[in-house]
Amino acid sequence: MFKPIWVYYVLFIRLISFNNPLREFIAFLQTKNVHKININHPQFNHDEYNSFNSKLILDNPMVSIIIPTLNRYSYLKDALHDLEKQEYLNFEVIIVDQSEPFNEKFYEQFNLDIVLIRQKEMALWLARNNAIKKSKSDYILFYEDDVRVQSQWIFNHLKTIDYFQSDVSIGVFYPKGEAIPKEKLNFHLAAQFPSGNAMVKKTVFKKTGLFDCQFERMRMGDGEFGARCIKNGMLLISNPKAFCEDVKATEGGFRQIGIWDAYRPRHIFAPRPIPSVLYLYRKYWGDYAAILKLIQTIPFSLTPYSLKGKKIGYILSFAVLLLLPFVLVQVVFSWYLSTRMLKSSDRISQI
Repeated sequence: MFKPIWVYYVLFIRLISFNNPLREFIAFLQTKNVHKININHPQFNHDEYNSFNSKLILDNPMVSIIIPTLNRYSYLKDALHDLEKQEYLNFEVIIVDQSEPFNEKFYEQFNLDIVLIRQKEMALWLARNNAIKKSKSDYILFYEDDVRVQSQWIFNHLKTIDYFQSDVSIGVFYPKGEAIPKEKLNFHLAAQFPSGNAMVKKTVFKKTGLFDCQFERMRMGDGEFGARCIKNGMLLISNPKAFCEDVKATEGGFRQIGIWDAYRPRHIFAPRPIPSVLYLYRKYWGDYAAILKLIQTIPFSLTPYSLKGKKIGYILSFAVLLLLPFVLVQVVFSWYLSTRMLKSSDRISQI
């Protein structure tokens, strides 16, 4: 199920955890001929998808496209021009603008049904919640201010929800200048919820609540919402037909007001990982699973993000483990902060 590096890592953890070394090595050798399988292979027979005549699309329901934005007018301009080219026409665009300075005249150039919300508080999850409450439709489509989409983007989200009778259609991201990863070219059950390219039936929010504002200025608010959807029996489909190109804006955005890297703190006195990571794991899977997650991830977070997933990064991470006492202080600090978050309960409002 995982890359070979994790086999060696698990062996290492087993050995330093005072398990019988002989038994561990024998078990390790017995798995040497096991090969990794592709868990993203097609899980559904969708041969009829292309010829499927969607009744939902024929009914022409309104779609509410939600875009939170912060100091990215130059990127947002391209994103809105892509919406002007959509083949599906019955939609509104709800923009929650938190930019400073705020430029209301910017929106006059677009031939779109724009509902503009001026939100002075710079808060991503609050922005999305406010937009959902403002929406007029039964289908909420989340969009970002630094991505590009094709003309059938809305069409393909609606068609997928209708074809699979799913509650959520989750589109595919790929970096600008690259191709869509092969493992994302097929329909399959979604393992996560990315809030920048996903269509959600409004009834989902009525059953599960809105985004948890405990994650404000931190990561994984969309991951928590996805976990809540699955826990409540919602069907989430990963949709390769509704793809978008991630431009990777170098300015603005909510990275400038929050902590965007989950495991690499901004300074040495900050918690590692950010408290929202432990809040999420402890809330849904308990303290023991959270500790296992720390063992899995913390050593590999000790090198720069640019070395993530590279062999040299793995080697340097273990070398930096010589600073383990200081890292443990960061982890204990994060655990303490996540405990405070758990004691204060969630901040999930209802529609």
